[in-house]
Amino acid sequence: MRISDPKSPNYGQHMSHKEVHEMSKNLDATNAILKYCKKHQLKINKISEYGEYIYVMSTTIKLDELFST
Repeated sequence: MRISDPKSPNYGQHMSHKEVHEMSKNLDATNAILKYCKKHQLKINKISEYGEYIYVMSTTIKLDELFST
């Protein structure tokens, strides 16, 4: 409420995109997913700056098997 109340001296002092990601990134989770992808021979195309998105390439059949869809 302090940053959203116009009467507060802290009004508008939101965290930057970078600050939020630095505070909430989870390197253990990112590394676990990368290990999973390597184990299952998924081609990693891109990893976002903070590791919250990992883009892979594979066949539909393989992804269906891995994720039981």
